Amino acid sequence: MNSPAKGSEAGKLVQQLDALIEKNLTNEDFGVEQMATAMGYSRSHLHRKLQKQLGKTISQYIREYRLKKALSILKDEDLNVSEVAYLVGFGSATYFSKSFNHYFGSPPSAVKDQATGEQESEPGTPTADVTESKLPRTILLSFLAVLVLGTSFIFLWKWLPDEKQKTEKLDPSIALIPLSNLSHDPLNQYLVQGVGDAIARKLSGLDDLRVVSQTSTAQLYASNKSIIQIADKLNTDYVLEGSIQKFGDQIRIEVGLLNGKNGIRIWSQHYDREFKDIFNIENEIAGHVARSLKSELSPADISGLNTHYTNNAEAYELYLKGVFELRTYTRKGANRANEYFKEAILLDSSFAMAYSWLGHSYLAKASMFGAEMDALDALKIAIIPIEKSLEIDPGLSEARTIRAFYFLYHDWDFNRAEEEFLLGINKNLPEGYSLYADYLNFMRRHNEALAMSQLQEREEPYYPNTRMILSLFYLGRIEEALSYAEDRLRIMKNYSIMDSYGFVLLNSGKYNRAIDIFQQIFLIENVRYPRILGWLGAAYARSGQLTKAEAILEELKERRAISSAGSTGFFTAVVCAAMGNTEEALAWLRIAIDDHEMEIPWLISEPQFFDLHEHPGFQKMVEEIGFPG
Repeated sequence: MNSPAKGSEAGKLVQQLDALIEKNLTNEDFGVEQMATAMGYSRSHLHRKLQKQLGKTISQYIREYRLKKALSILKDEDLNVSEVAYLVGFGSATYFSKSFNHYFGSPPSAVKDQATGEQESEPGTPTADVTESKLPRTILLSFLAVLVLGTSFIFLWKWLPDEKQKTEKLDPSIALIPLSNLSHDPLNQYLVQGVGDAIARKLSGLDDLRVVSQTSTAQLYASNKSIIQIADKLNTDYVLEGSIQKFGDQIRIEVGLLNGKNGIRIWSQHYDREFKDIFNIENEIAGHVARSLKSELSPADISGLNTHYTNNAEAYELYLKGVFELRTYTRKGANRANEYFKEAILLDSSFAMAYSWLGHSYLAKASMFGAEMDALDALKIAIIPIEKSLEIDPGLSEARTIRAFYFLYHDWDFNRAEEEFLLGINKNLPEGYSLYADYLNFMRRHNEALAMSQLQEREEPYYPNTRMILSLFYLGRIEEALSYAEDRLRIMKNYSIMDSYGFVLLNSGKYNRAIDIFQQIFLIENVRYPRILGWLGAAYARSGQLTKAEAILEELKERRAISSAGSTGFFTAVVCAAMGNTEEALAWLRIAIDDHEMEIPWLISEPQFFDLHEHPGFQKMVEEIGFPG
């Protein structure tokens, strides 16, 4: 976008914005709220004004100003990256480097080298010299794609690898094999998973290192593939493997770094310590790996590798148990996790990660697999520990992502939700990719949703809760979606994959196969989720089995008489719509909206409602919720 004329309304707006940001440049807390207050506007009014005049969100404009200022400082001043990050209002040098790289297409550390003989250009308009000598082919392709797809796609596209990147890895990469549990107690599996996740998190903070966590490698490792086969499948250069043994208050951890191409061990190390020293052990392992893979570690790298969120070993152990239980995606697991996080917080009231995951556990109780709390009740409780978490650590990705979830599902505030999702996206937080991909599909920005799903696929190739299947479906790539789902089900037969697979089968007319998948979910999970009941009823209705559809409808209505948990009203409407009962479907959607059910953001993306989209009553509901036009 060209700069607006100085005398124009847009030009005057830009002058005001620039002056305020410049005045508050080093203040990392200066954001949307402060900007709106300083200009005498409400947040929503300023947002609309900026969108109309400049086609940008407020937070996007502030971030871009800071990054352009950083580029100028890097070229003109003899300062390191951390110093520049502070000067332009980034509290984290790592986040600054990531944002800079996403916006300009190269890291801030490369600016000094690129400055000589180069002509400065705006992102998206590279000069001939830059194109030929400095930027890789993938960045040029990204720029061309941006011109076609629009500014909303810039953020996602720069993250996606092209085919050349897949075979010519520009940065070192490592896969973490699940640590073996050598303890006599199988219940210590929470520790095995937790320590592996902590090491992956620390390594993921290094901008030029790709890390595939044990979440993805677990499926391949369980299939008895060799180290070389796993590295080849995940396209990684190195593999980290090891074991943990806990006995009393003592812990023994062994780790080894292997060359992924030939399986040769590069180094190995063991640690025999008291459990209370677990934080130092994690830091030492991550540091040893980082120094092996990188020729030089910056101060920001070293700081990130030595970060931990509590000094209380007992609180940390409770937190690890909570995360382990929550990721079982069961009612029992969510309830156990909730108690573990509360106990951890009692031991350390400044434990930001525990607060964040406590909020997550409340949302799990209202999710489609929890279905035991009304959505509004869960959301109102969940936001309290989330805000506390961000008060302690404003940059915590987990908390930002759940806060985005709150804005989306509680406030139906789509703009604020997206701002938080973008702040929460982190390559070691696969849940963030999934939730943001959902949001993009709600907005019918399906190309961007696919881009986010592909990014998740790159960072976590076998993440069990992938959104790739749905993103392919919404773009009409039905056979690809089905093939992807069937391939995954051969490796991991979990609820998430089966849910998405059944959804695509139902909405591509393969009703009998869909019915079979939904019935398998009930057998595996031993819970009749309202979501699956709704889709099963729709499959019966669409296939002409109306008596069975009516039985499902009655079951949902009986559930709804007890509670709206699990979005019973929404899925009753799904069955009614599939049966062709338009007015009854609209009446149940009205009930679901009045009860603020969890599934409401899916309103315009639920295929069973596609035939209702032109109905005035449906359009009125869409406007009421506030879906962006």
